Amino acid sequence: MKSWMKPSVIALTAVIALGSSAVMANTKDVAQTERTCMMDGGKHVKGHHKGHHKGNAGEIRQMLRGLDLSDEQKAQVKELLQAHKDARKALKDTVTQADISARHDKMQALMAAPTFDEAAAKALIAERQAKREERALASMKLRHQVYNLLTAEQKAELKTKQDAKFAKRLERIENRAQQQAQ
Repeated sequence: MKSWMKPSVIALTAVIALGSSAVMANTKDVAQTERTCMMDGGKHVKGHHKGHHKGNAGEIRQMLRGLDLSDEQKAQVKELLQAHKDARKALKDTVTQADISARHDKMQALMAAPTFDEAAAKALIAERQAKREERALASMKLRHQVYNLLTAEQKAELKTKQDAKFAKRLERIENRAQQQAQ
C-alpha cells in the first residue's frame, strides 16, 4: 500500500466507525421513544408521553380546565399544590442513599439465594406497597381538598366532564376486547 493511502484509509475507517455508532445510538433512541409513546392501536398520540408523567399538579390542572374558577379559588388551588409538593419533597428527602443500597442488597441477596425465600420477597413487596399507598393517599387527599373548593355548579360541570371521559375509556376497553377476541 502506498504511503499516502494509509492515512486516507485510516481516516475513512474512523469516519465509518463513528457514523455507524451514531446511527446505532440514534436507532436505539428512536426505538425507545416509539415504545414509550405508542398507544391507541399503534398510532402515536400527540403529547401522550408528556401527559403520561405530568403528576398531580398537571392532572388537577387538566381536571379544572374549562371550569370558571375565581381568582380566590385559583390561589387556593395553587397553595394546596405547593403544600403537596413540599410534603412530597420532604418525604423524598428522608430517603437516603443507604436506604436505596439496603433495598438493592436485599433484592440481590434474594435473587442469589439457592432457594427462593417467599417471606423475604413478600416483605420487600410490602415495603414498596406501603410507600405507594402513602403517595396514593396523599394524592387522593389533595384531589378531595381541591374538589371541595369548587362551587356546586363547578362540581356538577366537573362530574359531567368526568363521566364523559369515563364513558370514552370504557368504550376503548370494550373495543380493545372485541379486537382481541377476533
